[in-house]
Amino acid sequence: MAEVRAFAALRYDERVAGPLSALICPPYDVISPEQRRALEARSPRNFVHVELPDEEPRGYARAAELLRTWIAEGALVADEPSIYLHEHEFTVKGQRASRRGVFVALRVHPASDRVVLPHELTFPKAKADRLELLRATRANTSPIFGMVDASVMTALRGAHATPVGQATLGEDHHWLSRVGGPTTEKFREAMRDKRVYLADGHHRYETALNYAEERGAPPDAPERFVLAYLCSLEDPGLRIFATHRIVRGGGDALVQ
Repeated sequence: MAEVRAFAALRYDERVAGPLSALICPPYDVISPEQRRALEARSPRNFVHVELPDEEPRGYARAAELLRTWIAEGALVADEPSIYLHEHEFTVKGQRASRRGVFVALRVHPASDRVVLPHELTFPKAKADRLELLRATRANTSPIFGMVDASVMTALRGAHATPVGQATLGEDHHWLSRVGGPTTEKFREAMRDKRVYLADGHHRYETALNYAEERGAPPDAPERFVLAYLCSLEDPGLRIFATHRIVRGGGDALVQ
């Protein structure tokens, strides 16, 4: 079923780029115009300049140019292929909470394969936006968010993890550690018979799938994988809030 791999991440080198807290941003679809301006003001290298390009003809090209410039300057540096443990501490409804997960490269599948299971409808405009950015940058600029069986996460116990960054954005605190070697293969094996339940990032996921098809990518090409953050279905920091849903085909059944 699900296939995950280590990947060569691009990470900020704080010695060149500045403090990580001034450089990170949320995913594009939760950034308000006011927050965007505030993030842009924090640093000319804040990732919002790439993640959420200007709405003008050269916006996507400009995002790609920035990415290449930061790499050339040494502000962004490529790691050896790894997976990354992530801890996120945040406030929800006035209470502090934390969640642990792992960043991996996840093979994309059409929904009909029943390997990565979605729950949302998607919209053409949002997918067109993400596809233009992906074409220009040839990079996953933010991850999808997937949930996995709790047993999978036990493969990460006792992992030798090297801290590589920590940052604060508002009331959110982030810690990131890099993991390689045998743990990577253990996690890969643990995922082989598991599914991924897509919590967020449906537009990014479908865009990655469409991009791979558009490029005619061979089975093992990087385009066949998407950046994914995975956490346990039983993680106490996993919060699901009410939203409107349409249930089709229920007949006279009463849904409560």
